[in-house]
Amino acid sequence: MNAMVKTAQETMLHAVDYKTWRDAAAELDRIEGLDEWKHEEASDDYDWRLIRSRLRQIRQLRQDGQIVKLVHHLRQGLHWNLGNIGNADLYRHTRIGTKKLIENYVAEVCDTLEMLAETEAPEFGLAEKLKFFHDVALSYGRSALMLSGGATLGLFHVGVVRALYREGVLPTVMSGSLANGWESHSGIAVQSFVADFALGAVCFGLYSSRNFERFSKNWRRTSDGELTR
Repeated sequence: MNAMVKTAQETMLHAVDYKTWRDAAAELDRIEGLDEWKHEEASDDYDWRLIRSRLRQIRQLRQDGQIVKLVHHLRQGLHWNLGNIGNADLYRHTRIGTKKLIENYVAEVCDTLEMLAETEAPEFGLAEKLKFFHDVALSYGRSALMLSGGATLGLFHVGVVRALYREGVLPTVMSGSLANGWESHSGIAVQSFVADFALGAVCFGLYSSRNFERFSKNWRRTSDGELTR
């Protein structure tokens, strides 16, 4: 057992990509018995009864094809911190993930929203669909990334930005200050080329702000996210 723990820890320490780190972290959670905590729904850290009830209702409405009721259910109950699922304590017990009930609820909501976006039904026309997603966007909100100061520590944040981008979860809203302001100032900063070279150079003072802005303007992002002149 100790050998397995040590192997997983070493893998996490020397991982060069998120997938490798994630797989090792998940294995370490399993070895240490933390999966039991994930599968146990009850906790004082969130309203697990509410989340379980909401999950069951959404699944039942989808199964029954009750589009109008499903839309109403989501519009009046979809909030980013429903049942206190945004509580930071829920994400400190394990290295990967949180309560399976929360993960299942979030996954079900995402699947349902995608289903509604693709649904063509007389009772849920284009005007109703646009209003629904507008209202949901306001109540649910969106993720944002704040990078705060740090001088040369900004290089670590470059790695965070690059990892998020490669996993396809980099927020569209980014903000920063000092060294990290460069990372959030330009959309180009999410590109691996800039993360590997230009931003690192900025943090070390090899690029002046004027040169970096000139560099940024000479490149643009294509529809598939690649850099081109």
